[in-house]
Amino acid sequence: MTHVQRSALLPYSAAQIFKLVNDVDSYPEFVPWCVQCTVHSDSGNEKQATMSFAKRGINASVTTCNELEIDKKITMRLLKGPFKHLVGTWVFYELDKHSCKVELDMQYSFSNRLYALTFGPIFNQVANKLVSAFTERAQQLYG
Repeated sequence: MTHVQRSALLPYSAAQIFKLVNDVDSYPEFVPWCVQCTVHSDSGNEKQATMSFAKRGINASVTTCNELEIDKKITMRLLKGPFKHLVGTWVFYELDKHSCKVELDMQYSFSNRLYALTFGPIFNQVANKLVSAFTERAQQLYG
């Protein structure tokens, strides 16, 4: 099982960064190799969405259910995709009105060796670049 932990101190409020991470529809604009996102349901405290990734002719989609604690936490769990196991948590800590700490903790393993060999390298790169992708997006949107 692969375990990814990343964190960053950002000069933005926890609410701003939460909003950015929760805005799944905009992921294709800045998340590496994400080519499409579809939100299936959004109740305000739970969102189900499918993200599609493509690189060098390899395509894969992942559907997750995200439990939302507004401005504090997003917990992802796998509904469908090339994984045996996928869970992740984004936590947003308000440091003051204009800064926060964001942490990503994600664990995953693929459902079979073929997926691990074909999609593994792409997903590993995406997972490792997520926090920096959101940091760069925050700079673009919030200055």
